[in-house]
Amino acid sequence: MSQLTDSDPTAATSGGAAAPRVTTPVGAFLVGMVTAGLGLGVCTVSVLLLWIAAPAPAGGPAGALHVAADLWLFAHGANLERTAGPGAVAVPVGVTPLLLVAVPVWLLYRCAQHALAGAADGTVPRQAGRGTGPRPAPLRAAAPGAVLGRFLGGYLLVAAVAVAYAATGPLRVEPFSALFFVPLTAAGTVALVAARTVGLHTVLPPSDRLRRIRSALPPGVRAALARPRRAAALRAACAAGAVLLATGALLVLTGLAWHAGDVRHGLLRIAQDWPGRCTVVLVCLLLLPNAAVWAAAYALGPGFTLGGGSAVGPLGATALPAGLPPFPLLGAVPQEGAGSPLTWAVAAGPVVAGAVAARYAARPARAAVAGVRESARHSGDEPAGQRRARAAVARLLRWNRRATATVAALAALWCGVGAAVLSGVAGGALGTAALRHVGPSWWLTGAAAAGWTAAVAVPGALLLREWYLWRGLGRSPLAQFREYRSGRGQRREARVRRREKAAAESRAAAQERAVARAERKARRSGTARGSRRGGAPAERAGRERKVRLRGVRLRRRTGTGPGAAAHPWHETGSRRTRWAELRRVSGGLGAPVTGTSAGPDGRAASDGPATEAPRPGSGPAPEWPGGVGGPGMD
Repeated sequence: MSQLTDSDPTAATSGGAAAPRVTTPVGAFLVGMVTAGLGLGVCTVSVLLLWIAAPAPAGGPAGALHVAADLWLFAHGANLERTAGPGAVAVPVGVTPLLLVAVPVWLLYRCAQHALAGAADGTVPRQAGRGTGPRPAPLRAAAPGAVLGRFLGGYLLVAAVAVAYAATGPLRVEPFSALFFVPLTAAGTVALVAARTVGLHTVLPPSDRLRRIRSALPPGVRAALARPRRAAALRAACAAGAVLLATGALLVLTGLAWHAGDVRHGLLRIAQDWPGRCTVVLVCLLLLPNAAVWAAAYALGPGFTLGGGSAVGPLGATALPAGLPPFPLLGAVPQEGAGSPLTWAVAAGPVVAGAVAARYAARPARAAVAGVRESARHSGDEPAGQRRARAAVARLLRWNRRATATVAALAALWCGVGAAVLSGVAGGALGTAALRHVGPSWWLTGAAAAGWTAAVAVPGALLLREWYLWRGLGRSPLAQFREYRSGRGQRREARVRRREKAAAESRAAAQERAVARAERKARRSGTARGSRRGGAPAERAGRERKVRLRGVRLRRRTGTGPGAAAHPWHETGSRRTRWAELRRVSGGLGAPVTGTSAGPDGRAASDGPATEAPRPGSGPAPEWPGGVGGPGMD
């Protein structure tokens, strides 16, 4: 099988160099099948050990193998059903132990990473044999996308066989949930491997539609989703999530220690012999991460439910079911009643998580400040040092207040998404009616995690950035605030100027469109008349010339033509000169030109003393656009 999956990485070729590992499509398929077999083997060995240690096992080896297949599918998120006998009502079991999920996920991650390490786009020669015969054909390595696709195919083939085998019996898997959750878990893990090794875009190239959607996004959104900010936000979200889980684990351990007597009494009641008690302890260890998630939801505020309309939160526990089983982990649940300052103090956990997210969100700004100090210390007068100093300052400007706040907000959003996913997986059904759902509410827990983290991380990251600037570069936040307050008027005027410029550009564009529409309409009307009347080519050319002249005159009247606004044709002196020329040619029939203008009511309103129009030829003649005669006089 190793010959199909990969070549020996330590084997040397004929030239003495080590032969690289190569993954073929068939080898990737076999690696996927082996990965699923390893997961089934781990569950089978564990179940068989417990079956052997039991003093009176309920079934034979076939039943133990059936339970092992159920547990392996249960670890992928599939739901189970149990029946007490033929004709009995099936009771769903949907609370998946998170520690059990880690087994197939870790195997998938490691084996997919191993298979992807030998993927390439080229051809790698086989190692030369010891004999003198012909050299074997080269071994072609598959592309990363093909390797992962074959790997998933082999894994899901074994999973389909396991679903068909485990779909019957007193403890069986729900086929529809298995067909949904098993491929989802496998594909999600493989996508994580691809993102961390070769890049997700290499395996799944973005389509043209996705590129168009990305290019149509506003610049601020594209900048917020850039790779450096995404990476910083992901680190901050993981740190905040780790603090929340640590808070939940601490609460669980504290509750177990506080109610140690009830926990011991429940363990002795639920199992009478030592093999049974060891099995109960093993189940408690598998469910310990679930209990940590429930306790994290308790610290965030929404809390969790134990069925029957109950609610357990820091403000109190109400309507707890009376017939709870004596399970040891349930001994850590608070007693029914109102909350106290001791239970309210659990809110310190989300606050600490937000503070950690703020610290991680401000780390790029701290690194940029350190880069500016280092470049200023070693820049000197050399061109290379000055370039490094400018690059450091540019990096600091890129990590401004908006970038830091954006990273903190993205971290809060992703922390909320992670909390919602974990809460949905940690809870589920343990029966019918009142036990149809136990555990935290996924959407309330996610919203609370995002809200707590954003409320603390965003202002905290901004304060930390200002602290780093003050300690590293000596920039006082108070001086920056005074500078900001003093420049408000200038910024307001700049905004007004930008708006006026944009409005003028939009008006000019509208006038240009109107002129273009008028030209097209005139051209169409002239073409239609020419087609109806016919005529010689010279007549059609004359009509086209008139259409063009009409468009030019329209541009000059609307002021949208090139240089129309700056030409003296529209100035007051040019108008007076034209009126004086018309009066001289008409023999004095017109009224003398004065400095009057029409008022708002239509009457003549004087804007200064009457002045005699300059005689023609007494001053420089204006240069008319397009010729001597001016528009409309040709």
